[in-house]
Amino acid sequence: MRRWTFGQLVATWGFTSARRQQESATSRSWLAEHDGIAVGVVTMLLLDLAPRPEDTSGVEGYIINMYVAPAHRRHGLGRQLLAACRREADELGLRRLLLYATPGGKSLYEGAGFKPNPNWMELPL
Repeated sequence: MRRWTFGQLVATWGFTSARRQQESATSRSWLAEHDGIAVGVVTMLLLDLAPRPEDTSGVEGYIINMYVAPAHRRHGLGRQLLAACRREADELGLRRLLLYATPGGKSLYEGAGFKPNPNWMELPL
């Protein structure tokens, strides 16, 4: 597994909507390969938020685009991608990691220590 910059993923896969993250270094991405073929990917956005009295770091990680090809699921690859995010979060001193769990991925995240947060509120725009 190797860490890619979001810019490398954009250049390799032809994504065009990620220029802002690429230019401001507000994301980290990892690509998992098997025999030279991409079989998994995860991206962690770095969110600058207001510091809190109990935690002045002000930076959180939002995990997006976690994907493992169906033929490679259930072999620990998702756990390895998630662990890469966790290591980077620890190195950067992030205060927490957030993500949206699909029903199929929920057990993976719960196994890694993620917990539902019933206090989350949002305003769709």
